[in-house]
Amino acid sequence: HDRLEARLELIADILVGLAATAPAWGAFQAGQYDGQMLTSFTEANLNLTDSNAYYSEGTQTYIEDELIFLRYVEAVNEDDLELAAYLRESLMSDQLFAAIEWWETDGAEYDTPFVEENPNYVIESYALANELAAATDESFEAGEEANSTGDTYNLITVLLAAALFVLGIATSFKVLPVRIGLIAMGATIFVGSTIWMLTLPMAS
Repeated sequence: HDRLEARLELIADILVGLAATAPAWGAFQAGQYDGQMLTSFTEANLNLTDSNAYYSEGTQTYIEDELIFLRYVEAVNEDDLELAAYLRESLMSDQLFAAIEWWETDGAEYDTPFVEENPNYVIESYALANELAAATDESFEAGEEANSTGDTYNLITVLLAAALFVLGIATSFKVLPVRIGLIAMGATIFVGSTIWMLTLPMAS
């Protein structure tokens, strides 16, 4: 009986030591993932801000090109060749000039050169905005994943603390069956929580 109690006390002490160390690791991992979450959400916010800025810039470019194009068509229809030449040579960007050339030769069936079929008219700001929007989604998803993993580590830390509490009070009971039951309960919580924690990805 004395040997059994001594062994139970030794087992409980070992488990208490392990259960006291494991929560520290879980808390460290949770802190690492909280940092990753903050970084990802910050990147998502910055990308979204830049994406909106590029969208605004692209819209401004599109409106300006459309106004010049409409004035150019009006000048051509009125046979004002001098104004049309001025618009083409002085106000049109190279891209708009190429887009109108395509429209006048290969895109006659369209009412405007500003169509997806026109290979010569691509607003770079829109392309950059779309890339940043995609990056925003990726960063936000990464932040949510890091947040979820960090929350799981926090939950496991709470379970390990519960195991530590149960194992800690086990040696206080003199009734052997109660002591065995508490040690078994604490060991089960500790082993299950530890296995769960080992299945989670570790923060790099």
